[in-house]
Amino acid sequence: MLASHSKKSSTVRLHLFNWILKDEGRRTKLTQASVTKSLQFPAWGLDPALDTALAFAKADGLIESTSTGVKLTVNGKEFCTRALKAGLFEEDEAYLNKIGLTITEKMVGTIVERWS
Repeated sequence: MLASHSKKSSTVRLHLFNWILKDEGRRTKLTQASVTKSLQFPAWGLDPALDTALAFAKADGLIESTSTGVKLTVNGKEFCTRALKAGLFEEDEAYLNKIGLTITEKMVGTIVERWS
């Protein structure tokens, strides 16, 4: 989790990143949000495949549940390190390193509150 504090994130925030990484225009908007500190997405796609991937990652001991989402385990951190060293996600890695930790849970939560 390159763009997450303490290697943890809410699942809705992971869905945001998953949705963003699929489209260059969305990447540009999120890069702008990282500067302005304001997300301009009224909603984003929730991909059931991500939920399935998280379930498999949990079953394999790569992540664990937290009170607000999920967190990488030691094995999960090692797995991610090996995947990045192998160059499996170079473009996504570069993008997430570029925006860093600027997209906060609070920013995501502000939009999610409007969904109710």
